[in-house]
Amino acid sequence: SSELVANELSRLNVSIAGLTEVRWPGSGTCTADGYTFLWSGREDGLHRQGVALALAPPAHRALVFWKPVNNRLLLARLRHQHGRISIIVAYAPTDVAGEDDKDEFYTNLSTLTAGISRHDIIWVLGDLNATTGSHRSGFENA
Repeated sequence: SSELVANELSRLNVSIAGLTEVRWPGSGTCTADGYTFLWSGREDGLHRQGVALALAPPAHRALVFWKPVNNRLLLARLRHQHGRISIIVAYAPTDVAGEDDKDEFYTNLSTLTAGISRHDIIWVLGDLNATTGSHRSGFENA
């Protein structure tokens, strides 16, 4: 699967991509077709949820460090010509998830952002499972 994603990212000339629902357990790194994938998944071995960051070679060379937080959050810090970029890959619980799950996610996200240098540029990539407005007519299955 990483080879297919790397091939498509290369074809589209994408240097950095946040991925959700990667379904890779644990955390780690792998390389496919020149791209480096950093991932953070479930610790119970189940192939559900999970986030990853895909880096093309120039972006990977700029990597200062990365931290797998949990199956919904990952943090990476990269050098660039004006300083540092901190990238958070996030996969928020859906609306049907329990309030405790949602609270835990947003508490973890808040804690993670609070620990980032105020001099860094911050990117949040991912699926925040947001909905806007209250009118859902015609979109019940979307």
